[in-house]
Amino acid sequence: MKIILENLGVWDAVDSKEQAAKEKDQAALAAISQSIPDAVIMAIAEKETTKEAWETIKQMSIGEDRVRKARAQVLKRQFDRLNMSEMTSIGDFSQDLMSIIGEIRSLGVELKESVVVERLFSAVPDKFLPIIGTIEQWGDTSVMPVAEVVGRLRVFEESLKGRQPQKEENEKLMLTRSQ
Repeated sequence: MKIILENLGVWDAVDSKEQAAKEKDQAALAAISQSIPDAVIMAIAEKETTKEAWETIKQMSIGEDRVRKARAQVLKRQFDRLNMSEMTSIGDFSQDLMSIIGEIRSLGVELKESVVVERLFSAVPDKFLPIIGTIEQWGDTSVMPVAEVVGRLRVFEESLKGRQPQKEENEKLMLTRSQ
């Protein structure tokens, strides 16, 4: 909402210490009304100003600190338990990881890049151990961005294609040799 109201040039109707001009206030209130569910509209319908409406919305959603903290805890547990299967690509896994991280951070919880990198290293299958060792040996993972680590893991994953026979090919080869 803040981005929309700033773009429309009416954010000061919410954020200013002084009462905004009636035109700005009405424009901000209209933008808010178009962006919220009907149940919330009923709660702000009788509010005189955008500030009053904004405070009501905050109390109904953002102000629920307990709910936000509980959601953050659930997401942290998901983050801690996240593991990549052998069949999943590093690209798909990193999207899942970044989605959880983004939501955690949007709830106001600080999650350092180095912690995410460490978690990523422990969540990937053992086939990534050679590149993880190289990254840790030649790079400073305490300041390395997650995107850089994911990029390096993706390059390694691509280089493995064509070098390691697939499981089915191994089974066929073993069956042929036994016959």
